[in-house]
Amino acid sequence: MAESLPWGERFLIGGLAAVAALAGMAACDPEADAAPLTEPAPHTISYDGVTYYPVCELEDCSDQPDQVGVWINAEGQHWLSLGEYSLLIE
Repeated sequence: MAESLPWGERFLIGGLAAVAALAGMAACDPEADAAPLTEPAPHTISYDGVTYYPVCELEDCSDQPDQVGVWINAEGQHWLSLGEYSLLIE
């Protein structure tokens, strides 16, 4: 069983994801759905069981709307990409 993140890291990741989602929705087509998903879909991953992020094929997540998603590197580390910023998820 994987260890859960400390509350401070969950709060930081959740806050940054919310800001990225709001910025993405404001900048994109109103008919496009760029917000993180709230239910499982193919090729998505969740760390809190509430928000699901797409798994990126490219390191910078340029294959996802607004470059928001999770990239898994060759060492198996998960990176949350929020446009120009990336956070290592431990």
